[in-house]
Amino acid sequence: MVGTIIKRISKGSRFNQIYMKKNEGIGFEPGKSVIIKPLEVILDKPTLLEYNIKLLPLKKEIIKQIFSIIIEHASFGNILITGSFLQKGYRFEDIDIVILDPEVVDKQVIKKRIRNILGIEPHLILISYHDFQKGVSRDPLFHLMIDHYVAYKRIIFKKKKSINFQFLDAHLVRNNNLLIAFESYTLQERKKVLRDIISIKLFSEGKALSHKAIRMETEKIFGKKLLEDLFTFAHTDAEPVFLKKLKVLLKKMEEFLIENASKQIRYNKEIHRDSK
Repeated sequence: MVGTIIKRISKGSRFNQIYMKKNEGIGFEPGKSVIIKPLEVILDKPTLLEYNIKLLPLKKEIIKQIFSIIIEHASFGNILITGSFLQKGYRFEDIDIVILDPEVVDKQVIKKRIRNILGIEPHLILISYHDFQKGVSRDPLFHLMIDHYVAYKRIIFKKKKSINFQFLDAHLVRNNNLLIAFESYTLQERKKVLRDIISIKLFSEGKALSHKAIRMETEKIFGKKLLEDLFTFAHTDAEPVFLKKLKVLLKKMEEFLIENASKQIRYNKEIHRDSK
């Protein structure tokens, strides 16, 4: 039985057609149902491009399966895999997936298939390349995504920052709940919010933003031992010390952002007035 026959589509007056010779391939007799796909789809095996990271073989296979599922149920420009899934180790429960320039995306089917086949909770972000690049320039969380990532196709991002202190202050306010309701957060949520706070700090100060830079800055502010006691060994006596340091940090950041936001607003008004 012939599994695949390659043919060219011929243009007809009312219908386009695919011609086959009689007895050309067992299993292709008249009346049989067949699936027709473009050749490039059949031959295109999902590849992955690693940026600033070297993945474990298991994670590579998981990502290839995710790419295959998305290819089957979406039309898009590119796919990025980011976030904690790419960190070292085999402990992972979810994965961040960015679909760039989405056209037709069956989001619910993709999420359901990834859950059922791989047992991982997918977080899908559908966004244009233009808007994602805009986010990279002004939002520390987007900027951090391109510190290391995996892409379906080759892609380049501009890392130039456009700092808006008022926007960053609003970002910080949303993370203040860590101080107010620390006990209501899970361990992973605490780590994520703290990472976001330090990301805002480094970004607003115009410093390089990477996972390594965040780790070093966090250890500098809180101390490596305190962080281990709190996040690794879950020592409750470390919480008051951590929260006291966090309160000081948030106060300093708030003052810094408000002061610079005021300066930035005045400067923009002067530029606008002079341009008239």
